[in-house]
Order: sequence, then structure tokens, then C-alpha cells
Amino acid sequence: MVTFKKFLDQEVKRLFLIVWPPCGEEKITDIDVSVGLVLGDEQHMHVITTDKDDKWTPSTYIESIPHEIFSWSDFPTRMKKWMKIDESDDLSYEFYEITHVDTFDKIVSQTISDVEILNIDENSPFGVKFVFENDYIVSSPISAGNTIETKAFNQQNKIHHFAKLWKARFSSLKYKLNSSAAS
Repeated sequence: MVTFKKFLDQEVKRLFLIVWPPCGEEKITDIDVSVGLVLGDEQHMHVITTDKDDKWTPSTYIESIPHEIFSWSDFPTRMKKWMKIDESDDLSYEFYEITHVDTFDKIVSQTISDVEILNIDENSPFGVKFVFENDYIVSSPISAGNTIETKAFNQQNKIHHFAKLWKARFSSLKYKLNSSAAS
């Protein structure tokens, strides 16, 4: 996964949750949520999510830092309200800045020490894990789109469930790069 190698050894300066309003969803765990990373001195964010076309493959794209940003304290209330609505024509992604939230303090201002791709086989990646010294971010597909988890947020262990179900495994991009350089 060439696109994810660029994240190795990068420092996370700002952190966002990117949420598609969960109209009519029954459980909070069904919410389509991705993560946005602002690295170093960059003036944009890298969105880590699942490919919206195949609904399986991890993907990343660049997004401008939005003008309308919600605070973390708004997140639970807004999600519960959205879950009670069946449908709306005015839907768009909502951005929640979590840079200064204690739950994510072991990610912000930290360096990405490794990126691991979860594969069923070499040609079927379906999740990505960003590894930090004392935390991680896992991004993986769900029926609604994407979900993320860290040591302290949204602990569902879905990716480990997939790993058992399909005997999948993580492969370290850092290890692959170091092995290639040594050859």
C-alpha cells in the first residue's frame, strides 16, 4: 500500500473525526466515522477511511481543513439526534476536532512509528493501523462505511474479529521498507 508509506515517521499536529450523520442508525457503533490527520506544518488533513466504491479497501485522500468544525462535547448529543431522524436532504460530513481531547492525547503531537495493513492475503487489504508509541488508530470497514478505534475510543475489536474469522494478519510497512533497504 504505497499510499500509506508516506505517513511513517510523521508527527500528528491536529486530529479530527469525520462523521456522516447516522440517520436512523440503531446503535452508535454503526456510525460511519473516519479520521483526519494534520501532519507537521501542513495546511490540510489526510482522511483515513474505507474506499467508498468497493466499501472494503483502506484509502486516504486530502481534504481542506473545514470552516465549520464541531467540538468533541457536541459529538454524543448530535449523534443521538441524527439517529432519531430517518433521512435528510441536507446531509454532509461533520468534522469534530479532537486535538485537545484527553482520550486522544497519546496520538496528538506523537509520531507515527509504523503503519500496518490488515490483509486476508497479499491482494486483499481491508484495514489499516497507525501505530504510535502508546496508542494506535485502526480504520476498518463496516456496513455503514468506516469505523475507527483507538486504545480509548470505540473499543469494538472489529478488526481482531476479522483477523480471527479470515485468519487475516497485519503486515508492517516499516518492516517491509527496512527489509527492502537491507537487501
